[in-house]
Amino acid sequence: MTVSQHETRATTDPDEAGIRMTLSFPEPDAARELLLFLGRSMEDGSFSIDAVGSTDAGPHVIAVDDITDAQRSTASYAVACGYYDNPRSARLADIAAAFDRSESAISQRLNAVERHLVRSFVDANDGESGAVDR
Repeated sequence: MTVSQHETRATTDPDEAGIRMTLSFPEPDAARELLLFLGRSMEDGSFSIDAVGSTDAGPHVIAVDDITDAQRSTASYAVACGYYDNPRSARLADIAAAFDRSESAISQRLNAVERHLVRSFVDANDGESGAVDR
């Protein structure tokens, strides 16, 4: 059985001891309310909690305020024309020609965007920019 309401999902699987439920809630308060309700309404039965945890660390926000308009438009164009595809369907020279800039200038723009995004990603996941697991 699967129940879904307000992005809350519940699945049940019968086992030897009764019913085992796995619940997933978008908000911790919703889970807390359900557990309180179950505790108050169980007259002839009981329930136990095997584990409580999070499977999702939540969204990470990467600020892009420091990326200039020129960097942003160059990166957008690079994505649109296939520069970041694997294999690449565009070369640095193609992007440079589209912006009437040197390959070196375009490379510097894209590198600045890449550096900012990667550092922001690592900071959001590690909490420290210098933390390295080997």
